[in-house]
Amino acid sequence: MIRFAREDKYDIAYLASSDTDLVAAVEEVQSLGKKVHYVGTALGQSFGLTKTSNDTTLLRLEDVKKFLSTPL
Repeated sequence: MIRFAREDKYDIAYLASSDTDLVAAVEEVQSLGKKVHYVGTALGQSFGLTKTSNDTTLLRLEDVKKFLSTPL
């Protein structure tokens, strides 16, 4: 994410993770003038990523159930 931001390969990164360790990477990308959209789950939301990212989308089980091959 950082390397591609430095190479100016995108304007907005979509980060699908709930790993709060990525907050520093998000801040670095933002310092390079890029935006970060955090995509997490309502059950495992990272409040650090929510606070740091420019935008947040939280997926609910109902949002992804139809894409799963085995029922939960």
